Amino acid sequence: MSRARGNRSSAALIEKRRTRLLELKQEGKTTIEAEEILTAEGFPADRVTLWRDLKGMMVKLEVNNSETYLQLKQEQDTILRRMEELLITEQVDPEVAREWRAIRKDIGALWGLDAPSKSISASVNADVQVIPIEEQYEYKQAFAGLYPLS
Repeated sequence: MSRARGNRSSAALIEKRRTRLLELKQEGKTTIEAEEILTAEGFPADRVTLWRDLKGMMVKLEVNNSETYLQLKQEQDTILRRMEELLITEQVDPEVAREWRAIRKDIGALWGLDAPSKSISASVNADVQVIPIEEQYEYKQAFAGLYPLS
């Protein structure tokens, strides 16, 4: 059974939204700011839709410009290793390194250079029913002959 998703937009409108989103991101707008601007401009856009658009653009960037994408990742790696070296040799204050790393993380996220991550969470009901010792003994006696030890 398939369920219809929200209002469908025409391919032309989707492409216009994606083009405008790319312009906004190049101007340094956050996804939240871009959502507000696109909505004000009349584009049907929510955070999830924009996230999907951005994710698709990053995949296209990686596939269509694999050499450029690889170069960006290598530059990011070189910079991170250089900062690590400066931190180890105590040529830079750890607080400065943390701030710098946060900036590099934002740049990496902007360009989609971070490795994809997935997290799984589980909820466990920890209510434990304790069997009284007397009943445990009865169970032991009842099951004693069912499972030979050898």
